[in-house]
Amino acid sequence: MYDRGWGVPQDDREALRLYRQSADLGFGQCQFNLGVFYRDGRGTARDPLASYLWFSLADRAGTLKPDVKANDMRRSLTPAQLADAEWLLALWQPTSDQ
Repeated sequence: MYDRGWGVPQDDREALRLYRQSADLGFGQCQFNLGVFYRDGRGTARDPLASYLWFSLADRAGTLKPDVKANDMRRSLTPAQLADAEWLLALWQPTSDQ
C-alpha cells in the first residue's frame, strides 16, 4: 500500500521497511520489490550489491523473472562485490515469523 499510495500516503521508506520484513521471512515478491528499491534508490541509497542479492533471492524463491534483473545488476558489480554477494547468498536463511 505504501509503495503505491493505495489508501495511505505514498511512502518509500515505509514500503521499504515493510518489504524488508516480509522479504526476511522468505516472500519472493517482496524480495523482488526490494531489488527494485535498492536498484532505483527508492527510500534508501542506490545499492547494486543489495539489489543483486534481493533479485537473486527472489529468483531462488521462484518469483517470476527476477533472474533477468539479477543478471543486469550482476554486470554492475566489481569482482569483489560479486564475491561478497555470493557469500551472503550462500549464508542467507529466512527469519522465523515467531
